[in-house]
Amino acid sequence: MKAKLIIGMAISGMALNFSAQTDTIAPIKALNACEVNVLLGGYFQPIQYGSIAEFQKLAPGSELLKADFTGYNQYNDYISSVNSMFAVNVGFRFGNANRTAYKKSPLLRLGFSYFSTTDLANNLSQTRTFRSDTLVSTNNGQVYYVDSTIYRSYNMRHTSDQLRLDVSLIYRTDPKARWQFYGGLGLTAGASLKSYTTIDYVVGSNIESTNYYFYPIYTDQVSDYKNEYFRNSADIGLSAYVPLGLDFRMGKKRPFWKRTHLFYELRPGASFSSIGDLSSFGNISVQQGLGIKVNWE
Repeated sequence: MKAKLIIGMAISGMALNFSAQTDTIAPIKALNACEVNVLLGGYFQPIQYGSIAEFQKLAPGSELLKADFTGYNQYNDYISSVNSMFAVNVGFRFGNANRTAYKKSPLLRLGFSYFSTTDLANNLSQTRTFRSDTLVSTNNGQVYYVDSTIYRSYNMRHTSDQLRLDVSLIYRTDPKARWQFYGGLGLTAGASLKSYTTIDYVVGSNIESTNYYFYPIYTDQVSDYKNEYFRNSADIGLSAYVPLGLDFRMGKKRPFWKRTHLFYELRPGASFSSIGDLSSFGNISVQQGLGIKVNWE
């Protein structure tokens, strides 16, 4: 009887001791920083048309925009604004419901991005050709005509340098593998550090003759150039994008190279801008670049 009592007390003591040890294990954090990355690349966005009235608001007091634009033609020599971009993000893992392990996905990335973009543009040109001289050959009496062409152009641009908060949720394949693919959803929001409008005015001319050997041709002779620059109030920018990436772990054995990754990321999306002196408008945008990441999970 005494032996049974002793054995029972020993088992109870062991159970209590195990329970006490279990209770002392602290749960993991809900969020755990596990990586930091830097992305360098380009920002692509179609340039939208800005009317003369809009540019007169962006450039108040402009002497160039007081001109009479009757007879000027609209020409589009631009497709998109292509500028460099820079982004830095820190990645966080989520703990599971029991706070005993971290999930592979999703990964929360928090950071900022910086880029420059041209939001609005307008190009106007006027070309006038007239007969400036008539030449008669002393040898055969043949008549040669000399034509002069004068062209004028106005180029207007509104540009802003944007700093935005950058938040994204990333779903990825095995983070321990050498190659990793990922996708997700991202949002950016911020304001311009610098917002400005430029107006360029160029006058040029060329001379053409019906006989190139008798009278030479002079082309693209710029006779006048003027430029105006105006600072604008801050622009507000928002965007939603889909991050798509390919990640490569640089090493398999040495700890430093196992933690270091190179990656390529593409970010197609939609952007929304509110120009301080005008109104808001939407656009499509694409960011892409190469980056380096250090991971310690």
